[in-house]
Parts: sequence; structure tokens; C-alpha cells
Amino acid sequence: MKTAEAPKLILIADDQGFIRSLLVSMLRELGYRTLDAPDGHTALQQLAARPDVVILDHRMANMTGLEILQEIRCGRTGQPRDLPVLLLTGHADELDVSAFLSKPVSKMQIKARLDMVAKTPLSLRSPQTYAVVDVNRAEYVPAPRTTSNAWILKEEIFPPKAPYVTAAEMARRAGAA
Repeated sequence: MKTAEAPKLILIADDQGFIRSLLVSMLRELGYRTLDAPDGHTALQQLAARPDVVILDHRMANMTGLEILQEIRCGRTGQPRDLPVLLLTGHADELDVSAFLSKPVSKMQIKARLDMVAKTPLSLRSPQTYAVVDVNRAEYVPAPRTTSNAWILKEEIFPPKAPYVTAAEMARRAGAA
């Protein structure tokens, strides 16, 4: 991110036109300038405008939000690797998403998330760490409430040979520890 102040230009990528226009409207009412993209490839092209924050839908045609995030975090877009990225979904991150937005998103929720990412520096891992994440196979489960409000990649919690354990079971186990 360019400065510690609130972001000025926000790129929104979502393949649902209604959601995209709703976000653009809310952000403009909040005083932000916006760019919007109907798909992942267009979003990658619009990164050349050097947005302060990117809001990506998790599942889009031709390129998912996670694939775009992977490109950013690996340093393959020409933008700062620590560019704040908000993922618009009910899923979560192994690629260091700056914040999550759950659909439907409210104006207050988006304002709070944007303020948060403007004030919170991102601690990045190496580009190689991000490059090996299989964004097409990733399945996410909610982290136990005792740890955070984030989501955790299933394979990271349990080795591939371990049986799948539900989020409720993980929370129960965390409470018993």
C-alpha cells in the first residue's frame, strides 16, 4: 500500500454485475474512487492503474479471486506484493487476504474493512510460499472461534491422510484443550 492513510482508489472485480455496481455505489458514497472489472483477466489489466486496495470475488469466470491474489503475492503483476486485497466471499485464505467481505456486504462493513486494511501492515511470506498454493483445489473451513475469525485451508490443518473433521468438531476439540 502506498501510504498509511485511507485508500483513495479501489479496484472491484466481481462477475456479478449487480454486486459490482452495488459495491461501486457504496464506495463512491464513502468518498472513494473506483475501478471495476467483470472478470479476473480484466482485473489484472486494471491493476496497471495502481489501486490502493483490491476487492476480489472469490469465484469468477476465467480467473478466480484467489488466482489473482496469488499473482499479486508472487510479485507477477508489477504491483506491490503487499497490496491490500479484500476477498468478497464466505471462504478464506492461505494467500494472506487483507480482509474478508461476506455477501451481501453493507456500507458500514466495507468502510470498516477498508479502514482496517489502511492501518494494518501486511506481513508477507516468500513468493514461493504463495506460488505452491493450489487455488483451484483449495477447500476452506472456518477456524475455531477460539483462534480467530479467519478461515483455514483444510490441508493445512490436517495432513492429507487424516480424515476430514468438521468445523464444529474442531471447535469442540479446541474447547477441550
